[in-house]
Amino acid sequence: MAGFFASLDEHLETLRFEVDHIVVEGDQGVVLGVIEDRVRRTGRSFLSRFALHLTVDQGEFTRYHFFEDAAAAHAAAVAR
Repeated sequence: MAGFFASLDEHLETLRFEVDHIVVEGDQGVVLGVIEDRVRRTGRSFLSRFALHLTVDQGEFTRYHFFEDAAAAHAAAVAR
């Protein structure tokens, strides 16, 4: 995961990241919010609601599922 997060900064500039809700039950967590990123290569940004589902075991993430508007991200990333 460290490599994945390090590479995100090469490609995206986060303009907005707002958390609306956090729900935790045992080792499971869900985070809901809004994210806006700019694709560095194209200069275009996209806004998306997101849901993040996490599982933590002994202080380490064992699941990280991030759900966002993939169509909006794709539209911002493709060259016109």
